[in-house]
Amino acid sequence: MTAFWKRLSGQEAATVTQHEVSFLQDELDHLNRIVWSGLRPAIAQEQQDTIRRVRGAVEECQQKIAIIATEQPA
Repeated sequence: MTAFWKRLSGQEAATVTQHEVSFLQDELDHLNRIVWSGLRPAIAQEQQDTIRRVRGAVEECQQKIAIIATEQPA
């Protein structure tokens, strides 16, 4: 993780930021496991409605994150 920050900014980022990003990565990994553990049975049972609802939830999250990422800091 430290190497990532050195490449990104040319210097080490604040420890707090590194911890926050590390936590975020862990949470994204956990979310990925949740999504796929729910989708596997839906895919196996061809539950199109469940698959579409999960896809919609993922798309909604992507849109929200895109908005946050483009906002100007307060």
